[in-house]
Amino acid sequence: MRDLTGAPTECLTWNEKEEEAIVFPRIFEGDKMNYIMNCGTKGSGEQKKNNGIIKGHAYSLVGAFKLPNGEELVKLRNPWGRGEWTGDYSDKSPKWTPGLKQQLGWIDKDDGTFFMPIKNFLEEYDNVAICHYREDFILSNLFDINPSNAFACYQFNIDKAGDHYFGLS
Repeated sequence: MRDLTGAPTECLTWNEKEEEAIVFPRIFEGDKMNYIMNCGTKGSGEQKKNNGIIKGHAYSLVGAFKLPNGEELVKLRNPWGRGEWTGDYSDKSPKWTPGLKQQLGWIDKDDGTFFMPIKNFLEEYDNVAICHYREDFILSNLFDINPSNAFACYQFNIDKAGDHYFGLS
């Protein structure tokens, strides 16, 4: 996403419980900031599992919600526009109340968009990318190739106060 937008992109992966603890707060904050987010499932081969999730597949991460009962949900979208999670908080799940459906904009339609509890998300997915894109970013760049592998030093002058991001690749 950094290559597509020029904006800094945060990549999250998790292998241990300690790492899992930061995933939802980062997604929730990214959602509040309207950042572009996506995620990828574990595995490879893009085969559909019994729970509706496609192995080795990228999904758009379009929202994060804290429910009154304490549960945390993520809203995802399969870019194929069809094929959805079939577990808790899926379209057919009995966990939906009329009020919750209205509050979260729930629709019972195989449109590729679905909700999933964070605990299931952490089991099915293994990475999240959060692109810190903002409309007020001004992108400028310097392209330099150093064929002699000599030491290079660059100086940047900031003419205006504000948030600044520097990337080197």
